[in-house]
Amino acid sequence: MNRVFTTYDWGERTTETPIRKESLLRIIRYFYPYRKLLFLSVGCILISAGLGLLQPVLIKQIIDIAIPQKKTAYLLLLIIGMVIAAIGGGVVGVVQTYLNTRIGQGVMFDIRNQMYSHLHRMSIQFFTNNKTGDIMSRVNNDVNGLQAVVTDTISNSLSNLIIAVSTLATMYALDPYLATLSLLILPVFIIPTKRVGRLNFHAKKATQEKMGELSSLMQETLSVSGAILVKAFGRYEWEAKRFAELNRQLMQLQIRQSMIGRWFLCLSESFRRLGPPLFMDSAVGR
Repeated sequence: MNRVFTTYDWGERTTETPIRKESLLRIIRYFYPYRKLLFLSVGCILISAGLGLLQPVLIKQIIDIAIPQKKTAYLLLLIIGMVIAAIGGGVVGVVQTYLNTRIGQGVMFDIRNQMYSHLHRMSIQFFTNNKTGDIMSRVNNDVNGLQAVVTDTISNSLSNLIIAVSTLATMYALDPYLATLSLLILPVFIIPTKRVGRLNFHAKKATQEKMGELSSLMQETLSVSGAILVKAFGRYEWEAKRFAELNRQLMQLQIRQSMIGRWFLCLSESFRRLGPPLFMDSAVGR
């Protein structure tokens, strides 16, 4: 496991880093101590997906059977079922969030400990060639960046896969025609989604690198020796301008990262809201 950091490039990094099988295996090993929590999290995803699919099934029963046939008791039972499903989904979501956070923080804890221990075994030349602030940024900022991958990306990918498969099966069970019609626009979103993901990856990478530069600058100028040199040579204004420039670049990168894909999300949300009336009109015209 110590090999994880021995091959890490602390200098200039390339724009594309291919994911190798060995790297994936190392990542999986970090999750092994938390396998029980992972199974519980997957169980929560399955339960949440089932409760989410229960809502349209109950609504269909209300519209097709309970209201037309004036079955008051059955209608009340269906409404109670919808309320229970909604509350249960919320509770399961809270439990899933806790499990994902616990797993993510546990993995981050292990990586930080391993990284800190490994740094103490590095040669003096390593610390001579690399700035202290940059090293601290790797341990703090870069490792913190992994938490989003652990708690959000992996969990959401698995959840979306389960929900997509179960939803597709339910859609075809309820109405094959509308299910097929809704899938026709799916290819339109695949290519833009991949493009947005790639842009977001590069934006996050640039942001992390800029945060490393900012940490290095603060370590150089705010340490005791650095502060003495700044005061001795009267470089306060120059250092303040340098910090402001790096800070401005970091701000611009963070704004860009936040805005990537927002127009695409706006378009997809518009399609989501327009979908039901369009499909209803198509179904009526059948």
